[in-house]
Amino acid sequence: MCGSFKLNKKVKIVYPQRMTETNPVGRPTVMTPEVIAKLEIAFLNGATDKEAIFLGGISKDAFYDYCKLNPEFTERIDQLRDVPKYTARMNIVRAIEKGDKAMSQWYLERKVKDEFAQRSEHTGKNGESLTLQVISYNDSHNDPTQLQAETVPARITESTTEVQDSGVPQTSGQE
Repeated sequence: MCGSFKLNKKVKIVYPQRMTETNPVGRPTVMTPEVIAKLEIAFLNGATDKEAIFLGGISKDAFYDYCKLNPEFTERIDQLRDVPKYTARMNIVRAIEKGDKAMSQWYLERKVKDEFAQRSEHTGKNGESLTLQVISYNDSHNDPTQLQAETVPARITESTTEVQDSGVPQTSGQE
């Protein structure tokens, strides 16, 4: 009978084995020397895992399984990823050696920050505190045209903006 068969409960499901040097039978690995070379070239050029996997023409599972089984390959990937950073660093050094003053300044601003970084202070006139005008909606009238403005000194930090109450009376937006 075509298309119909009996399932024998005693049949054991056998998953395909991978072909290795010690096991010449089974499914061949997708991680061939050619695929590994494609992956290495991709990582050498700064590719992400996703991009390298695509360029290598393999599945994500195949890549990560291979990495788990071959820690030296994972270490090699890390080394290859550092090559573009080193190349960029060498380009900067070469430009500085050729006398590029703008590149020299850029390098010093980032590498010797305490001495060369451009600083900008956020202060008010003559170094005094900044003054902000805070405008709030007056809920008591239920009218969005009724706004209240208040001028207060402010202290700005990196993570938050703190507004200190100066005791300045609120002025209404109506005249």
